[in-house]
Amino acid sequence: MTGAAGLPRPSSEILDFRPPSPVDLPHLVALQTDAATMRHYGGVQERANIERRLQRAIDHEQRFGYGLWSIYERQAGEFMGLGGFIRYNFDFDAETIEPVVCLKYEAQRRGHGRHIVERLHAWAHEAGLLHLTLGRVEVAHEHMAKLIASYEGHPRYPMIRSPADPEGRYLFYRLVPPSGA
Repeated sequence: MTGAAGLPRPSSEILDFRPPSPVDLPHLVALQTDAATMRHYGGVQERANIERRLQRAIDHEQRFGYGLWSIYERQAGEFMGLGGFIRYNFDFDAETIEPVVCLKYEAQRRGHGRHIVERLHAWAHEAGLLHLTLGRVEVAHEHMAKLIASYEGHPRYPMIRSPADPEGRYLFYRLVPPSGA
């Protein structure tokens, strides 16, 4: 299946980005009820809310041709988490899109975060969506904040900071076209 601008979903030799599906519900429940994983993603969620979010993700993918994809490790077939782009905060009328990465606790710090961010950046560039992208990371999410900061000035996948959150809770950033693009 192709997404925005007729592009295939991101993929790599390591990871497979799959459209949201009811088949993923058990994985999503495990992911979103794990306190260690969800401490920077709105806290532990109730099953009914997880089901609503899944349906919202399915509706988003159908409407816009891109969305919040389920990420699986190719070789093992293991569910890693979620990653993709949604209209900001799932507001289908929003003009900006938001990159989202949420990996299960066991998948964190294995290099997948960097790999996913790079794939999403390249995909958004190819889809012509970089100019609409505004990301946010909780400042308290030190690992992800460091990862995002490491892309400032990166030649292939540059990001820049956007104006700060007045409450100081989030680090906002924009993806920018690679130099020479």
